[in-house]
Amino acid sequence: MSEPSEIPHRGLTLPGGLLRRPGYGGNVAADPTPTTLACSHGYLVVGCDGPLGVVETPLFPPGGDEPDYLVLRRRKRLRASHPVVHVSLVHSAEPGLVRLAATADEVDRLPEGLPLAI
Repeated sequence: MSEPSEIPHRGLTLPGGLLRRPGYGGNVAADPTPTTLACSHGYLVVGCDGPLGVVETPLFPPGGDEPDYLVLRRRKRLRASHPVVHVSLVHSAEPGLVRLAATADEVDRLPEGLPLAI
């Protein structure tokens, strides 16, 4: 991470080595570090349009050491929601921060439970 770049997120500036990703209208960093996601409990989660909440817990497949889902905690008025995000939506992760390629509206439409195994 040579020069800090910036992403405007409702007044929040995100430093780091960032790359342009077409289709999302902003800068995003390269692939996330798997070990960072494995220890991501309590990390701030930021989407394309600003802060989304925090990581409640990473979910691991049986016998896996890298999570395949992250459960978020979002505060909405008087109640919290817990959308389940697949790690394919994660653009970058660093200690204390996870960046998603999703907006707040997209995250709000995610289910609060895991998909059924077939």
